[in-house]
Amino acid sequence: MAKFKKINLLFLVCSVIAAQSHITIYNQNKAFVQEQRTLKLDKTGLSLVQLDRIPNNADAASIVIRGDEVKLHSMKYTYNPVSIHSMLDAHVGAEIELIKYGENGNITFSTMGKLISFNTVPVFEMDGKIAVDPPYHYLFSEIPEGISEFPIVYCQLHSQSKNPEYQISYLSSGFNWEAEYSLILSSGDMGVISGFYAITNSTNLEYKDLELSLVSGSVQFQHESNRYRKSQSPPPPPRATAAFIPMTEPSPEVSESEEYVVYHIPEKLTLSPDSEIRYKFIEEKKIRIDQFYHINHSLRRIRRNSPPKTKGVPVHTRYEFEAGAVGNFQLPAGSYKVYSKKKDILTFIGSARADIAEKETKIKLETGKAQKILALFTVETFRLNNDSGKAVLTADFTNLKDEKVTVEWIENFSDGGWNITKADLKYNNLDAFNVKFSVDIKANASKKVSFTANWEKN
Repeated sequence: MAKFKKINLLFLVCSVIAAQSHITIYNQNKAFVQEQRTLKLDKTGLSLVQLDRIPNNADAASIVIRGDEVKLHSMKYTYNPVSIHSMLDAHVGAEIELIKYGENGNITFSTMGKLISFNTVPVFEMDGKIAVDPPYHYLFSEIPEGISEFPIVYCQLHSQSKNPEYQISYLSSGFNWEAEYSLILSSGDMGVISGFYAITNSTNLEYKDLELSLVSGSVQFQHESNRYRKSQSPPPPPRATAAFIPMTEPSPEVSESEEYVVYHIPEKLTLSPDSEIRYKFIEEKKIRIDQFYHINHSLRRIRRNSPPKTKGVPVHTRYEFEAGAVGNFQLPAGSYKVYSKKKDILTFIGSARADIAEKETKIKLETGKAQKILALFTVETFRLNNDSGKAVLTADFTNLKDEKVTVEWIENFSDGGWNITKADLKYNNLDAFNVKFSVDIKANASKKVSFTANWEKN
């Protein structure tokens, strides 16, 4: 690597004649970028070249350069962005203009000083005297070679032609994607679902006409080394959002790789720097939606031998549908926004997240509390000693809706020694600790359900 000491005298700044890109994005703020490029050289044989257009959050250790027409001998990665530190470091031994600004921002004082040292603080020679960290600002005439907004890869390679093709690939943070769904509830038990890929490019580079693949699932990435970096700032948030891009196929192109599902965008896209686009992969699809009201109550938290106590318990709403009803492919994990539609007016009623769903599984969306279904739970009796116990509980439900509803009520007991001995309603034993009641409540009506449970020491 000693040859790189005189790299500023020998390297060729190579222009990219053409670049074809394929980016595989993982929903872990990571991507694998592959670019097919063509160099423009002055000669064949051994050359020192400078390769640019690499994002500042690329993993330097992952950079690979290969091609049939080139043979790589050595490679050096450097990232030295413009900063006061990098500018002073590059000007050690040179004359620098030192200035002061007035209150209106104009230069009120100017002098020249020779920067003789810069370790932790700048040391200048001024008028034959030494000044350590003088209180001035600096004016530079140009940005020195080797300081760049982007990382630079210096390569020593052997080329068989003046315009060799090669491929550069690397892992980079600053790319991400997730699925976003819109679910509109219509009359009865039907709804309409749409889906988008939300794709984010938080890097400082634009990728034009690229082929894009999205990996669903969590992939193991080795911790990124920072030994090549002089400085690095976290990527900024996206500044803009592009227009929605409609799909051209009736369903996404899907393939499988090892344990992961890969979604392929069927057309070439452009990712602008610090931006986000949404690509529609599910057109408006009618599906059956089942709505459930459910409530959970537990005797675990009741204090033994306490007096009767009444407490309101929220009833929650859940919407369910078959993943296979949306399409013959795996639904990626993502966020769902749920709306109700009446007389062409949409009302947002809640949002939820769901994990990856195969075709035969159900998507279950918990959207929050039901506003028109109320429940009061009264523990009439709760006696418990070392050998036995008794609990009497009454649940009073009120339905303020203009339609009949069913509330699934799951009661949780502290251990498997409890048994219901009397109940106003049939129930199912889910396991040793939980029972389930299905409570039907007429429109604009109330219903009361009570049970008695006994506990005996095993």
